[in-house]
Amino acid sequence: SDGGETWTKATELDLPGTTCQGAVGHDPRAAPGQLLLSAPSWPNAGLGGRRNVSLWTFEGSTFPANTEPESATTVWGGAGGYSSFDTTGGEVQLLFEAGNHVYNWGIKIARIA
Repeated sequence: SDGGETWTKATELDLPGTTCQGAVGHDPRAAPGQLLLSAPSWPNAGLGGRRNVSLWTFEGSTFPANTEPESATTVWGGAGGYSSFDTTGGEVQLLFEAGNHVYNWGIKIARIA
């Protein structure tokens, strides 16, 4: 390993959802190489697909051979949009646009255990 100086070929992930901005992060409590990904995961066209803000966990050391997530969790079941991770204080929090029927009605923060 060269500490991230070079990259392997990009691999498209086969995840349900929309083409909305998501976030990539790392839980500082997790093993090196583990990746977190958040994005809306509603495969239907309603709300432009911006619903069900979800969190996927990937074991980064298996890329690109294995692009299947280790786990998937719905963080918010309502309308949702852009997201970003924060790891201040050694904990993972997800900041995301959210609402009941309108994805950008407000901002929510979810602590990721």
